[in-house]
Amino acid sequence: MTNQEFLKSLESPKAQFYLCDFHVHSPASYDIRTGKRFAALSSLEREKIEQIPEEMAGQLEDYEYKALELFPVHLYYDLLLKRRNQLAEQWGLSPGEDWAFMAITDHNVCRYSHLLAKHAWTKRNENRFIVFPGIELTVRFDVSKDLPTVAHILCVFEPLTDRSSIRIAICDASGTPEWSPGLPELKVESLPDFVNKIRSHDLYPAICISAHVGSSKGVQYASTRCILNNLDAEIIRTQSSLDLNPDQDARQAREHIERLKRRRSPDAVSLEVLELIGQCGFDALQIAEEQDKVHYNSLHRFRPDFGRSVPILCSDAHRVEDVFNCSGAVSFLKLSRVSSTIDRRVLFHDVRDKALKYGETRYSYTYPGKVSEWIEGIRITPNATTPSRFWPFRSDSPFVLSFSRNLNCLIGGRGSGKSALIEALAYGLNTEEPNELDPKNIDAQDWYKRAKATLNGCQVDVCYKSTSGALGDLPKKVIFSGRYFREPIRERAVRYSNKDDTELFSQNIEVPRVQILRIHEIEKAAEPDKLRELFDSFCGNQIKVLEKQISDTKQQLVDQRRRIVRVVEQLVELVEDGSPLSDYVNRFRRYNEVNHPDMQVKYQNVDNAYEAEKIAREAIQTWNEIDYNSLK
Repeated sequence: MTNQEFLKSLESPKAQFYLCDFHVHSPASYDIRTGKRFAALSSLEREKIEQIPEEMAGQLEDYEYKALELFPVHLYYDLLLKRRNQLAEQWGLSPGEDWAFMAITDHNVCRYSHLLAKHAWTKRNENRFIVFPGIELTVRFDVSKDLPTVAHILCVFEPLTDRSSIRIAICDASGTPEWSPGLPELKVESLPDFVNKIRSHDLYPAICISAHVGSSKGVQYASTRCILNNLDAEIIRTQSSLDLNPDQDARQAREHIERLKRRRSPDAVSLEVLELIGQCGFDALQIAEEQDKVHYNSLHRFRPDFGRSVPILCSDAHRVEDVFNCSGAVSFLKLSRVSSTIDRRVLFHDVRDKALKYGETRYSYTYPGKVSEWIEGIRITPNATTPSRFWPFRSDSPFVLSFSRNLNCLIGGRGSGKSALIEALAYGLNTEEPNELDPKNIDAQDWYKRAKATLNGCQVDVCYKSTSGALGDLPKKVIFSGRYFREPIRERAVRYSNKDDTELFSQNIEVPRVQILRIHEIEKAAEPDKLRELFDSFCGNQIKVLEKQISDTKQQLVDQRRRIVRVVEQLVELVEDGSPLSDYVNRFRRYNEVNHPDMQVKYQNVDNAYEAEKIAREAIQTWNEIDYNSLK
């Protein structure tokens, strides 16, 4: 079996998780034309859409026609396909694993959606990308008598359902034959009746999703707003009644007010809203964050003819870059193995009545960076005259077991091979330490005894996948490690190869590191030296690098302290008693003690008197030096 055949055999024959996004807007959604959404578009999207006059945004069908003219569906499809291919590359999805499913749900129009879905259906064989036609309806309904509100509802239909058929389904379900795509809203008498009827339409059934259920345009918020208005009015009425008639039962009135205030709390989803959503029987509720689903757990009841209102994340993308980006996560839908020959009705049934109905386990979210390297599967091949017969070989064909990229759990009775499989992985991944391969003590190693009993004469191959970039440009981001066991061991090295069976050399690639922890090793790991080894295995040489940095820093501090002490000693010598600097400081201090303004005036007077005396002495001396005889 070649590596390509091995990789092919690891593909799930029954079900698999595929990329999905059930709330995406095309260029035909009018709210893309202005504001922040328009500014956030890519240059190509903005170049096309800015040609549509802004004033057309209020004329939904005219706007849609213009979008079709300026931004043809085949061009937009190519952009969506490029986005899908980027994610497939990022997540390491091979052809067959990279099927993607998307619903185009424009605001109150569906012509662009229908034409795009039709184009995608004709290209499904080569591109493995299916688009469901849909519409995001602005629905007006009554929460209670004379208490109207509006909410956004997503209706998603089978591939190839055209605009006319979508209109028929909506008109039949709502009882408003005058409605047509392009009108700003749809008026229904009862939201639960509308949802139930359009889900069970004889010709054109729909997937019904409550769009952004907790936002200002969702069923929860719209209903809550009306309910809170009623509660506020009831609180005011009761309080006024208590103020005007103090003789009534004040305690009972205050308890009633407290109950109303608890119901009015904006931090929880009220029972009235949950009851309304539950009566509708939506297939799904679009939530903003994954943790928000806790509010709707009570709706997960099972009624065959109703949706289970399973909370899901959708992108609500208005630009190609945001498609499949659901609050930072990528959403995946678990479906039976999909092929290009699948019937569109069967596909619709699988999505709505299997995947979404049991969305707790079939609708998943993965955040980039969580799982970037994993073991795809293991193959054990008998390759000797008398190989070990421990494994369930069939006609000397290999034993192959595939794994999930996330958590895997081996379940089986005593002696069923759980530990043997772990040891086979450990052997194929070459997790032994060098001293464990020493021929002098290899017979005493537990791993060797287990391998000898289960793997003698067998070739063990393990398939890795990585989306972290560690495998460089290897095709399909996959690498195979192979190792043959025979007694006594002669092949110690693991042979690495790519999907084309070309040998790779470990020094040229970064082989994903795998760690095997056994029960007794975990117990030993609590010992101080073992804990250190465990930390080193997690952190690589980072701890040693940090230790050296700490040691160097300590030595620098010691040297710095020594220099500081030397400088202080020099300062002490300079200022000790009797030193020139000490005498100068003392004289300077005494000078400063007397050098203040009052003393300066007195000394100035003395200086002036001294100057006067000096002048007088000089005058007397000059007078005495005069020769009077010479003057006669």
